[in-house]
Amino acid sequence: MAVTGDPVRQFVIDHLKERLGTVTVANGYHTNIGFNVIAEEDQAPQSADPIPCVILDEGVELPDDEDGAGAYDRAVQISIQGVDKYSEGAPKSHARLMLADIQKLLGTDENLYFTAPTDLGDKSLKLRVTEAANLLNGGGLLKGRVYCEANYQVTYITSRKDPHIGKPT
Repeated sequence: MAVTGDPVRQFVIDHLKERLGTVTVANGYHTNIGFNVIAEEDQAPQSADPIPCVILDEGVELPDDEDGAGAYDRAVQISIQGVDKYSEGAPKSHARLMLADIQKLLGTDENLYFTAPTDLGDKSLKLRVTEAANLLNGGGLLKGRVYCEANYQVTYITSRKDPHIGKPT
């Protein structure tokens, strides 16, 4: 997929949805939250119980025009929440395992930086993912559920005139 057809933000969401779907015990993680990846743009799942799951929520984008060269440095806030059934033991211990799975996925070198192809020949757009904050069972206890939330910032550069095309690297 080239970035020229979709805004860079759509590429970011699609990339993260695909990667989060790999968070399963079979792939070496502690939990199976990748069984159901739900993005805010997607229609709510029809299943009455889509647990375990990971929820991807796109937040505000902050453009910055400091360089004055016709490009925006952009930072998109992304929230990733892991949700699972409470079985037994300490709920926060289970939530920590889900958080560790998300951090493991996004903290590896291959995922900390990723590139989006463009239509600018062999040029690509470099995107960087950094963790901003995280929370365990923070919104009050959900009956029979444990959850975690990790907030990330994805930064990249786009043309000021066209959010579909980045400044090539």
